[in-house]
Amino acid sequence: MIDFHSHILPGIDDGAADMETSLTMLKKAYSDGIDKVVSTSHIYIGDESDIDKFLLKRNKAYDDLCEAMAKDGGKFPEVRLGAEVYLRSHIGRYESVSRLAIQGTDYILLEMPMHKSWRQEHFEAIYNITTLGLKPIMAHIERYLRYRNDFHNLKSLGALFQVNADSFLHKSLRKELLNLFYDGYLHLLGSDMHNLTERPNRLREAYDIIAERFGKEFADYPRNNAKTVFANAGPENAKLPKLGFFDKLKL
Repeated sequence: MIDFHSHILPGIDDGAADMETSLTMLKKAYSDGIDKVVSTSHIYIGDESDIDKFLLKRNKAYDDLCEAMAKDGGKFPEVRLGAEVYLRSHIGRYESVSRLAIQGTDYILLEMPMHKSWRQEHFEAIYNITTLGLKPIMAHIERYLRYRNDFHNLKSLGALFQVNADSFLHKSLRKELLNLFYDGYLHLLGSDMHNLTERPNRLREAYDIIAERFGKEFADYPRNNAKTVFANAGPENAKLPKLGFFDKLKL
C-alpha cells in the first residue's frame, strides 16, 4: 500500500513530535502493509522566501530520519518527500512552488481553506499552479462537503481528490463517500497520520472496510491509482459497480 498523506518528519509541524515517534509511526505503517509513505508536512506560504526556509528545515529532518532508520536497523516503508501546501491566492505566482511537488512526480498536495468560502481567486491560484506543469491533488476532500457544489471547478482544473482513511471508519460518512466514488471525487487514500494516539495511521483498516462494505472494486480503485500516481502517471477510469438498496444499508 501507498500512503499519500502523512506527517511523519520529526519536529516539522503538528505531526511527529520527535524522532522516536517518527520511527514508531513508520514501523507501525510497515507492519500494516504500507511499503511507501509520502511525507507531506504543512507549509503556509506568506512569501516566496518561506519555501526556501521550509525546504531547508524539511530536508534536514528527512536526512536525520534516514540516518535514524539506518541506525535502528528495523523495517520501514520507503519515504518520499512532498508537502501539504495551504492554498493562498498568491502562491501560484511563485515558480519555486514546483519544489514542493511529491518527489519524483509533478503532483502537489493542496489544502483548501476550511473556514472561509472558496472564491474565484482560489481557483485562479490552482490554475496558475497547473501552468507551472504541476498536477494538483486536493487533500482530505471529505472535509469540505459544505463546498460540494464547487468540486466540479476543481475537477475542471485537472485535480485529483484524496480522502483520509479514518473517514471510512465513521459509518455516518460512508454513503457520502460512496457518492464521492461515483462522482469522480475520490482517487487516492492517505492516512494523514500525525501521531500514535489521536491521529494514527488507519489506512489498513480503511481498505479492509472498503473491501468488506463497498466491494473489492472500490478498494482496488484507489490502491491502483496510488501506484500510477506514484509513478507520475494519471489515474485509471473508474469501473465501479452500482450498489443496490440492501448493499447500501450495509455500509
